[in-house]
Amino acid sequence: MPTRYKIRTEADISDDLLLLLKQYVVQIKVDTDSTLLTTGNGKYIWNVPERVNGYNLTSAHCAVTTPSSFDTPLFSFYNLTTNNEMLGTPVTIDENEYDSYNAIVASTVINPLVSTSDRIRFDCGLAGTGTKGWSVTLTFTHP
Repeated sequence: MPTRYKIRTEADISDDLLLLLKQYVVQIKVDTDSTLLTTGNGKYIWNVPERVNGYNLTSAHCAVTTPSSFDTPLFSFYNLTTNNEMLGTPVTIDENEYDSYNAIVASTVINPLVSTSDRIRFDCGLAGTGTKGWSVTLTFTHP
């Protein structure tokens, strides 16, 4: 049986391109691959670039290089400029997992709006056991 392909119209392609133009994805390496994860506030502070002014945080994920063998690492983000927690439910990485994409408990965003030069603080509330390395992927979408 022959393979069937969906023919994409110019409108389909234009919609996809418009969505891409309305999104800004940033990945930040917080700790090196060999650094043991520790708890605390202000593990990293990121300044929001002009390009993201007026955008909303729509997704936040974390990854580690060496997963926790016991307990669930927990991460949160705080907008220092507006004095607001950005997440209602923190980002978690389940035991023996490398990232938060399939976490048992998904994170939720409660204060999404960012402006140029907002200072976003990255916090670690729980480090887990033996966890190393930490990176953050934030997706912002223009309303």
